Amino acid sequence: MIVGEIMTTKVSFVAVDATIEDAISIMRKEKVQTMPVVGADRLFVGMFTVRLFLKKALPAYIGSGDLPDVRFAPDLPQFHETLYQMRTAAVSTVMNTNHPTVVAENSVLECAALLTNPDQRIRSIPVVDTANHLIGIVTGWDIIKELYREEGSGLR
Repeated sequence: MIVGEIMTTKVSFVAVDATIEDAISIMRKEKVQTMPVVGADRLFVGMFTVRLFLKKALPAYIGSGDLPDVRFAPDLPQFHETLYQMRTAAVSTVMNTNHPTVVAENSVLECAALLTNPDQRIRSIPVVDTANHLIGIVTGWDIIKELYREEGSGLR
């Protein structure tokens, strides 16, 4: 089975010059934690994620793991303030520009391997054409739905 058979083609995305607040607004509405970032003509340039946003806002000593028990961290107000201040920054300041992509002809097995790779920590994989234009997205749920559809469970 190939990616083109299971990918979601109605993909929400955000422009590279959009603000973090714009991205969060779309993500809240769509109930997703990752958002493809595109340039002109839907050219895929990166992935904005809630995880990256939070990580960027955390005080450095917490994000690095230097403080194993954050219950005693004095910086909660600073964290909230940083999140608030970052809302007007461009998504390009936080996005992952090395996020893996696949093409429609890739196998579903390749997607499953990427989604379960502990070094990647990704929830979705953008599907691009040969010119790197965003044409779809694949999540673990897309793979599971297809499996159950094939088994005749009516999950899809």
